[in-house]
Amino acid sequence: MYLKRLELSGFKSFAKQTIFEFLTSITAIVGPNGAGKSNVAEAIRWVLGEQSLKTLRGKRGEDFIFSGSSKAPRLGRASASLVFDNMNKKFSIAFDEVIITRRVTRDGANQYLINGSQVRLKDIAELLSRVGLGSTQHHIISQGESDRILLASPEERKEMIEDALGLKGYHIKRDEAVKKMEATEENIKQVKLIQKEINPHLKYLRKQAEKMRNTETLRENLIAQFRVYITREERTIQEARASIAEKKNPLLKKHDETLDLLKYIQETAKAHEDDKQSANAKESVERSIQELQARSRSLERELGRIEGKLDDVGVRGPEQEKSISAGYVQTAIGEFIQFINIIVSRDNIEDIKADMKKLKTRMHKVLGLIDKMASPRTEMQKSLQKEREQITRTLAETADKLQQLLQQRETAEELYRKRFVALRDDERKLRLKERDLDEIRKQLKEFDFELEKIRLLENELSHLKGEASRFFHATDIDISSAQLFADEDERVNERKKLDKLRIKMEESGAIDMAVLKEYEEVSERDSFLTNQLDDLVQALKSLRSLVKELTEKLEREFQEGVDKINTAFQEFFDRMFGGGRAEIKTIEQRKYTGKEKEENTSEDVLFQPSLREDSKSGIEVSVSIPGKRIHSLAMLSGGERALTSIALLFAMSAVNPPPFLVLDETDAALDEANSQRYATLLKNLSKKTQLIVITHNRETMRAAGVLYGVTIGGEGISKLLSLQFEQALEVAE
Repeated sequence: MYLKRLELSGFKSFAKQTIFEFLTSITAIVGPNGAGKSNVAEAIRWVLGEQSLKTLRGKRGEDFIFSGSSKAPRLGRASASLVFDNMNKKFSIAFDEVIITRRVTRDGANQYLINGSQVRLKDIAELLSRVGLGSTQHHIISQGESDRILLASPEERKEMIEDALGLKGYHIKRDEAVKKMEATEENIKQVKLIQKEINPHLKYLRKQAEKMRNTETLRENLIAQFRVYITREERTIQEARASIAEKKNPLLKKHDETLDLLKYIQETAKAHEDDKQSANAKESVERSIQELQARSRSLERELGRIEGKLDDVGVRGPEQEKSISAGYVQTAIGEFIQFINIIVSRDNIEDIKADMKKLKTRMHKVLGLIDKMASPRTEMQKSLQKEREQITRTLAETADKLQQLLQQRETAEELYRKRFVALRDDERKLRLKERDLDEIRKQLKEFDFELEKIRLLENELSHLKGEASRFFHATDIDISSAQLFADEDERVNERKKLDKLRIKMEESGAIDMAVLKEYEEVSERDSFLTNQLDDLVQALKSLRSLVKELTEKLEREFQEGVDKINTAFQEFFDRMFGGGRAEIKTIEQRKYTGKEKEENTSEDVLFQPSLREDSKSGIEVSVSIPGKRIHSLAMLSGGERALTSIALLFAMSAVNPPPFLVLDETDAALDEANSQRYATLLKNLSKKTQLIVITHNRETMRAAGVLYGVTIGGEGISKLLSLQFEQALEVAE
């Protein structure tokens, strides 16, 4: 890795874009005083993050921006860029070329960029520390600072050497680890303090939560018992209803059928009872018989009257009177009437028919005898005889009708008897069906009583479900696999278990979910703090291990580097002074301070020393010049200090070569002999690192491969003229 070029724009006197190409191991920048040569060294220092305005010869940020002249206006910003070759990836950036840029504007705002991306100054420092370009910038010796390392304090000198050895990165890591350790220790104290504050409350909440857990267990048992009882009770009720329905439905059907049949029988009986046809027929026949009997008697009386009249007119002779006297006729009629009464009193229709035939025969015989014996003599007699005959025929017709009516009466009586028998049979059937209906209704009432008991159980179950709904959705339970209650005793025992749990639940009090939630939150916080504390303790152990490892590595590599620098320092010093002795050594080895816990506990590891480096540790330089006794560096002349500083600087650069070394007129105080030695040292050192020298010394110019001439014109702007040394030799020849 090497520095390829420096690009300046608006920086101090370099108003225009100016590029310095560093193509050889030694590049010399020359020019008259005031031309702006030292601005190059300051630009490099500025890009690398220098924050001291005094070191950069300024008072504020805008002093680094071209301020203008009578012929050129001032600029609004300044920028400088260092371009490094990164083919070997010494910079941990995936670019073959790394460009570090710094910009400043008139308002004093600074920007840092790496390959065009804005970054922090810290990022620049970390990147440079990995390649030996530390914040002390020992690799840049500005004009008048050639003996800076000798005049520095032991602590500053030590820091320069650490930068030169590339140990700054370890310091940064260790300092960060120490800061993290301190922050971790503070976090541990804070966590412990918080835990100490919440522990009493957590203890109280834990007791309350334990009590509520017991209540919760009781609650779960109560829910389980609720489920058991409700499912069994509901299944038992369901099965009981189904069983009653299975038994009751046929009875209901039979009840309806019996009721329908009873209604039919009642209607039939009512029809039989209300059927008056047969009774009316019988009564009508009786009335007709009575009417015929009355008519017969009337006809008989009329016939007797006529017979009396005939007797009065003398119709019959002495023989005839004797044969068909009125008494004979009356006697015959009386017999007829008596015979008719006998017929009427008979019940057997056959006897009635036989008697009617006899009566008819007897009447025809009497009428024939009367016709033979009577011979009307006069018209009155004829009329009476005719009337008598008419009455006699009417009597015969009445007898025939009476016979018919008697036959009708017998038929009506038979029908009446049949209706009466049917009515009595209907009444008997009605009584039987009423008894059956009463028995059915009695059984249905028993079922209704059972259903009423079930309804009471259902009401109680509904009330129980209402209570259970405080704990779970009692309507969402599955009763398909529930066992039935074997008997009432089992139901009572299960209910007693449930009631006991309910009483215990009421005595335990309600569960305060807010307390449980608070306990969970505080417990989670305590667990989190415990885990965090464990993590912090583990992190602290890791950090202490890292700090210890970095410290040991830093001490080891620092001591190794000091030994190597001493060897190189002696060699360069011997070349500079032709002998003598030069040495650097560590004074007051590093001490580490930190607070320790007074009590020896298992947590002592948390309070081990902070491993913070003691500020008294540093580097001391001792030299001995040939032919001169030196008790301190203050006894050295200016030139001797410059040569000693250069020898130490070159030794540091030789042990751990930086990417480049900037020397700004460090050879100004050298005479010709020392200038030649100086040039020789530059050539030897250039084999290990890239050198950028700002000089007036001819020997130094001869050692350079490229010369950049810086001039300044009337515009007040620095201009650049480059010339390779080979070309200069050709021109000189």
